Amino acid sequence: MLEIKGSLVTIDAMGCQVEIAESIVDQQADHVLAVKGNQPTLHDGVVSHFAVQLNDPNVFNGRGFHRTNEKAHGRETERDYFVSAVPDDLPDASRWP
Repeated sequence: MLEIKGSLVTIDAMGCQVEIAESIVDQQADHVLAVKGNQPTLHDGVVSHFAVQLNDPNVFNGRGFHRTNEKAHGRETERDYFVSAVPDDLPDASRWP
């Protein structure tokens, strides 16, 4: 019921359900999905992909990387974000649009 064409949709691990990802793609939007252990084959494939990528210092080279630092509620949190195209050898890739 949302008009998302041309948008970038971010969604938690629930978005890794194939039907939800397909719905986003069918509506001509891009998506960022949080991959967790509830999709073990996908999770293991993503972890393996980034393990290889992060060992090559030239892979991200200033692109596809973002770091945030937040101070709130008495603690400091640092998050690193890495962006990559979907690898060709991602397990079960045919299930994910």
